[in-house]
Amino acid sequence: MDFGLLVYSHAASGAGKHAKDSRRKLQTFYQRCCGKIAVEAFMLDEYAVTNADFLAFVKANPSWAPDKVKALFADSGYLSHWPEDYLENKSLESNMEPVINVSWFAANAYCKWKTSDCPPCTNGNTLHWPCP
Repeated sequence: MDFGLLVYSHAASGAGKHAKDSRRKLQTFYQRCCGKIAVEAFMLDEYAVTNADFLAFVKANPSWAPDKVKALFADSGYLSHWPEDYLENKSLESNMEPVINVSWFAANAYCKWKTSDCPPCTNGNTLHWPCP
């Protein structure tokens, strides 16, 4: 499978310009209290993480299984849409819908796991795995 990460640059995207809503201007708490916020460049996967992708991660890292994850790292809704027999459930292995109900901690662990064993190859602003 081709895996690529896109590098998002705040300046290059023209981001930071507020979209105007005829009823009101939407601002985050940080924008109201602190003004403009500088966002460093970051990587974004080219494709959404699917249930099948996240299941592979959970199988490789059982501590992130819904019945084993520490409460500090996930709330009661963590992977609540998965069936109880998720390890034996063949439909989940082929489920290409984006995974939902994951915590920031689980998403961060997934990203580290996904990129840990493959050094990136850069081609312009895109990082590719495997290297072409």
